[in-house]
Amino acid sequence: MHAPFWLTTALLFPVLLYQGKRTRRVTPRLPEATGDYAGQYGEGEPVFRLLVLGESTAAGVGG
Repeated sequence: MHAPFWLTTALLFPVLLYQGKRTRRVTPRLPEATGDYAGQYGEGEPVFRLLVLGESTAAGVGG
């Protein structure tokens, strides 16, 4: 018989809380990349446009 979800969650909560706090503490925080937020490479009208929202890679801090 499987344990209910809430019981499993309650029993694992201390472990999950510890893992979450430790991960936040030891994960390095990278500064945002310097430079322009918008631009164009080359001359003439662009062939396509690209919009990226909410991604750390767009901010230049992703790996």
